[in-house]
Amino acid sequence: MTKMTFRSVSHDILELLGGMIDSSKIYITKREGNGFSFLYGLDDHNKIQYSTVDDLFENEYASSLINWTDSRVICEERCVEGFRNNRQIICKPLYFAEEELFGTLTVLIPIDSTLSSVQMHSLKTVTRFLNYALELQSVAIRDSLTGLYNRYFLEGYLSKLEKSVEDGYSIIYFDLDDFKYINDSLGHRTGDKLLQDISKDLKAAFPDYFVCRMGGDEFLLFLPAVKDHDVLQMLTKRVQKIFKKPYMIDGFEVYIKASIGIAIYPNDGESLEDIIRNADAAMYVAKRKGKNQAVFYEFSMNEDAMKRFELESYLNKALDYDEFELYYQPQIEVESGRVVGVEALIRWNHPKLGIVSPNVFLDIAEESNLIMQIGEWVLKTACQMGKMWIDAGYEPIKIGVNLSAKQFLQHDLADLISNTLKETGLPPSLLNLEITETVSVNDAKLVISILEQLRAIGIEISVDDFGTGYSSLAYLKDFPVNTLKIDQMFIRELEKDSQHQAIVNATIYLAHALNLRVVGEAVETKEQLLFLKEKGCDEIQGYYLSKPLPATKMTTYLKDYAEGKVPFDLFLKA
Repeated sequence: MTKMTFRSVSHDILELLGGMIDSSKIYITKREGNGFSFLYGLDDHNKIQYSTVDDLFENEYASSLINWTDSRVICEERCVEGFRNNRQIICKPLYFAEEELFGTLTVLIPIDSTLSSVQMHSLKTVTRFLNYALELQSVAIRDSLTGLYNRYFLEGYLSKLEKSVEDGYSIIYFDLDDFKYINDSLGHRTGDKLLQDISKDLKAAFPDYFVCRMGGDEFLLFLPAVKDHDVLQMLTKRVQKIFKKPYMIDGFEVYIKASIGIAIYPNDGESLEDIIRNADAAMYVAKRKGKNQAVFYEFSMNEDAMKRFELESYLNKALDYDEFELYYQPQIEVESGRVVGVEALIRWNHPKLGIVSPNVFLDIAEESNLIMQIGEWVLKTACQMGKMWIDAGYEPIKIGVNLSAKQFLQHDLADLISNTLKETGLPPSLLNLEITETVSVNDAKLVISILEQLRAIGIEISVDDFGTGYSSLAYLKDFPVNTLKIDQMFIRELEKDSQHQAIVNATIYLAHALNLRVVGEAVETKEQLLFLKEKGCDEIQGYYLSKPLPATKMTTYLKDYAEGKVPFDLFLKA
């Protein structure tokens, strides 16, 4: 399927007009500053051409076209007409959204010809259609809240412009210090109004440069041909001047400051992506130094420390900006082939960083105590999803939710679990909390007490990643748990390592002796599955059966399973 762009639409329009109007030339121009340049048109054989038309007629009337101040609806009815080289010229203005002049659609006809009323109506109609296509394009490249350019514009348009900026360019990247506090204390509506007011000031302060909103409270200035440090410092002060006055919003006097990072091409990187990343890194150095200041990027900046600091800052905003998503990996009962549960796995899709691995951000969340908020969100979201599947008529399945050691030891864990189950309506027997075996290094009596409180609610407990940490089967005989999950490290090496085979075999045998069920994780091959089945493993999960799925695809998976379209029993019996 071909993607609709203004270029593809305009090509179709030019060819359509060429068949409707007896013209010697039809073309489209694009405004550049106070003049116009040729974009593309039809040649004498009704083929698209890109060669420049010298001495454009539009440039004689540029001031008239640019300075029309009526509404776009009125301007669409207007045209500039003239004569040149025995040809009559009809020039119709084209507009982006918000009545911003894009360029012109121009038709040249023989001097002794006139357009019929039908042809003039057709010209007006296609002009409106082109304006509509431009408006759609404008909406796609602009942030809906502030009207500033967005990431799509930056990646799709400026990345092309970058190649033509031979003299280099600079990026000023900044975000608002403590904006989350404003959102939390005054509400998101006030926060949105603040972003809109700041955006208006930025557009007014930088009319000759590209101003982009990168998402949340982060902004970027793209400065073509600007590389001089003194000029950049002057422009940075212009940014800071915006935040010297308070903003009056809904009766509140709101003070806000910004941390600013600056990077220069080609000194600080080889591509636009490099320059943005390095300006962003410099911005986080500014934050680390106390906020409300500007920092130029330097190669000596510690990249690992910056990345960690950056991730923690982004994590603070991830819940507010709805950047987390849960994926669900099915768990299959080996003997029957039934889907008996899912494990909820968190994913973080950041607008700038893309998909961030849980292995990267969960450690930072744990150290910064953000894990409490994130964990609560995971628990509630997973329970809600489980209840939705029940209400939709699917067979009840267990919902597995991971708890870190810090979450497990929070004083009100049992109350949190109980209240979440009541709020979401998920039966307690369908919640399976997965704890890491590292909790066993804590006071055994405390661990047992917490586990008993949880079991009293009616939920199940699994020990995750068993075999890699500090626990032993001796601990497990005293811990009121239901299930062991054999760590994926042992499963993955089953086909190569006889010692791993022995460990898995012994773990299954001894767990069953303690009346515990066993789950094999990360099953990726048929051979691994058959080994676990032969040794009596109760449940399995892994890519051989299904990768983790987003909620919508997991729902489809359950539907297909209910209709017999997921025949696990066939290969489980193999």
